[in-house]
Amino acid sequence: MSPRLPRKRLGQPEAPACAAIRIVSTHEEPDPNWDNAITFRAMSGATQVGYLDTYRYPDKSWLKSGLVEVDPNARRCKLGTRLYMAAADYACREGLEMVSDTYRTEFSEGFWDKQRKRGRAACLPGEGHRLDPGGDMDKVVGTWPCERYKLKRCEVDLSGHRSPHRRRRK
Repeated sequence: MSPRLPRKRLGQPEAPACAAIRIVSTHEEPDPNWDNAITFRAMSGATQVGYLDTYRYPDKSWLKSGLVEVDPNARRCKLGTRLYMAAADYACREGLEMVSDTYRTEFSEGFWDKQRKRGRAACLPGEGHRLDPGGDMDKVVGTWPCERYKLKRCEVDLSGHRSPHRRRRK
């Protein structure tokens, strides 16, 4: 699992321009409980400004999104969405279904619920675990209405932007 990002203090320089940030993936050392752990990283030069941990279950055809974290100074760059899109593309190439974790922060729940409302993801029955908004990832403070979310299909643009090839109705 990736180390938590250091919190920026006032007076520190701003994150670089969004266009300069690239997404890369790295395969981590396999954990006995997982077939494969893959971390998608948002990099600005040699500096990591965000990441998404994912896990491939050995007994399911799932790629589960885990912890996602983005530097507060780079949040306007849509890095969280770009990280999820990179993971979804990987899952599709590997023939896997992309699912959320059952433990979600407000940011993660917001992303997945937006995908559900736009018809891109399905809510799986049960209750998810609401993590502490103060940043304590071990503290559950409530529940979410879906145990997990699952992307419905591949080739879905999760960004919410219209495709440049899509024609507008007149």
